[in-house]
Amino acid sequence: MIKRRHVVVGVLLLFACFPGVLPAQKGHQESARSWCVAPPGVSLDRLDLTEDQRIAVGRIQRTCDGQINALQGKLMSKRLELQALFKDSQADGVSIRARAREVLDLQYECQRMAVDCQIEIREALTPEQLRDWSATGDGCLPWNRRKQP
Repeated sequence: MIKRRHVVVGVLLLFACFPGVLPAQKGHQESARSWCVAPPGVSLDRLDLTEDQRIAVGRIQRTCDGQINALQGKLMSKRLELQALFKDSQADGVSIRARAREVLDLQYECQRMAVDCQIEIREALTPEQLRDWSATGDGCLPWNRRKQP
């Protein structure tokens, strides 16, 4: 009899290894958005930012994009390693779980970093802009690539 915990871990690993399994196959970014409810508000490019704000926000986004892209590269590598472990008849459950944990930790780190970047951007906005701003852009986390303001 399969334990419930094993089924849950298996499903989570399936989604970690194959992120496009559930959403339609339009590309990862578009399919991820289809599962999100767009938050109320407007994106940064529609906020009427001052030139100083545009420069500050652009700098923050470039920095964050670089850091998140590096993490996503590591994440993809770990996902491929996990997939290879599942196919390896010599791999044991301990090593598979350890690699799956690394994948989940990197996913969490990407989300944490995206939130930190949104907080930095928030600090560059006026109270009026904050009321109108949709902090997560056109979708939800992890960080969605947007046009530079």
